Amino acid sequence: MRREFLFIFIVMFGLLMNPVLGYANNQLYLRSKASVSVEFLVEDVYWGTYGNPMSPEPGDRNVPLTIVIQQNSPYYLRGIIGYLYLPPGFIDSHSETNVSKASGVAIETDNDAHDIIPYGSFYLTFYLNLNNSLTKGTYNMTLNITYYVINNTIFLEGEPQIIRISVIIPNRAPEIYTVEPSNARVTVYAGDNKTFYIEAKDPDNDSLTYTWYLDGEKVGEGQNYTYFATEEDFGTHTLRVEVSDGDLTTSNTWTIDVEIPSETKIIPSTDHVYAGEKTTLTFTITNNLWHGTANIQVSCPDYVVVFGDTQWVINGLSPGDSVNISITIYVPKSVIAGVYGEIELIGQTMDVTISIDFTDEHGNTYSEDHNIGFIIRGRIVLRFFDIRVEPMVAFPGDTVKLSATVLNMGTATAQFCNASILPTEFIELLAESFYYVGDVEPNSPTPFTLQFRISTSAIVGVYNATVIFNYYDEMYDEHSIQFNVTINIANKTSETTSEQTMVSYSDYLSYIYASLATIAVISVIIFIRKRRS
Repeated sequence: MRREFLFIFIVMFGLLMNPVLGYANNQLYLRSKASVSVEFLVEDVYWGTYGNPMSPEPGDRNVPLTIVIQQNSPYYLRGIIGYLYLPPGFIDSHSETNVSKASGVAIETDNDAHDIIPYGSFYLTFYLNLNNSLTKGTYNMTLNITYYVINNTIFLEGEPQIIRISVIIPNRAPEIYTVEPSNARVTVYAGDNKTFYIEAKDPDNDSLTYTWYLDGEKVGEGQNYTYFATEEDFGTHTLRVEVSDGDLTTSNTWTIDVEIPSETKIIPSTDHVYAGEKTTLTFTITNNLWHGTANIQVSCPDYVVVFGDTQWVINGLSPGDSVNISITIYVPKSVIAGVYGEIELIGQTMDVTISIDFTDEHGNTYSEDHNIGFIIRGRIVLRFFDIRVEPMVAFPGDTVKLSATVLNMGTATAQFCNASILPTEFIELLAESFYYVGDVEPNSPTPFTLQFRISTSAIVGVYNATVIFNYYDEMYDEHSIQFNVTINIANKTSETTSEQTMVSYSDYLSYIYASLATIAVISVIIFIRKRRS
């Protein structure tokens, strides 16, 4: 242990005191102050990591730039560092300065130290941020390379080499950002026309040209082209527009189908049905080709009960005529689905299939199936009972407690329910004036309680307090219900001063004396009469 420590001490002391000593790879080397100049030849410069080129765009960040270099000397090289001095528009992604640093990586090596072999190649990868203001073109950069030359056991510091590097920001193709119609496949009826339109921009602000080709033949220039379809055009055609900046081209292609198709329009009377009750559905059906007789059939899922006819034969039709058919159905709230057990249908989609068979005026036959989806909904019917107000008679400043129970008599859950008191002049709201009830399931009574304070300025009387009950249905549509409760407001009996309650008798003394006198006279007369009798 002491020997190892002594050896380390001697080595460290020697390194500090003797600048010609070097230590690397568990070996002690002689380091010479002499320098050697090595020629470097640039083999390749490209965006991307080694062996993985890419095409950057202005505004990109942390973009790798790889420079492949061959060293032209009979020596091994180690410790290669490249300093790339950047022009405006480029900065190092790590230091955010105009100098980027990278270490050389040997492409060919024959030792564990990964030294660059004589006349061998290495690469430097710098990571840069590109400014949005950069445009296509060539940009010149300066590369300063520092390195060490290994001559047997002597490390020689290489003379730094300055290399001029040219970096290219490539031309970018035009970008299409608006096409009309947006669908790649378009149907045009014979006798009709369709206008196609395109807008593009060039990232490098180059001038653009637009050329249109129909089935490979040039048919126009500019940003739009109108196609006129004839009966002779029946079939499929290809329309292509090419956008060019003079160097690169971008294109968009449409497939045009020229035909006279059957167009059937079915308009249902509603987009939903209610579970647990009968619903009548009416369909208005129109076709542009049918002629004479049409057979119509309506099919529903097995769990649906259908009342009445499901098949109709319609006669005397002309192209464009409309017919109405109606069916009455019953959709249960849930179904038993084998191993899955009972499945709730509310919130699901029910598909109704309408099959139509008909002929056109040319004798061509058509058979079509149209699926129409209906949302199975549940009704929410809320009833409030056991409504209580405490106290029955309230005084200004009193806190009133209002309790009630809500019952959902429907088939769907009332979601995110909350109750609140509507503010009025005689009501002061409290934190307890709002109550989150939560979900109210069908047939599940749910109590809630609200509180509010009677305003101290409230006037005696009978008032209505309004309770607002908000909830969401299964379609997340918000609903609101209101109900009123009667509030009796009275004044509290208060102590009064003697001055406030004292009656001023002086104002009535004359009346009092007159009354006493009258009573006395009447008494005397009665007494005299009794004496005489």
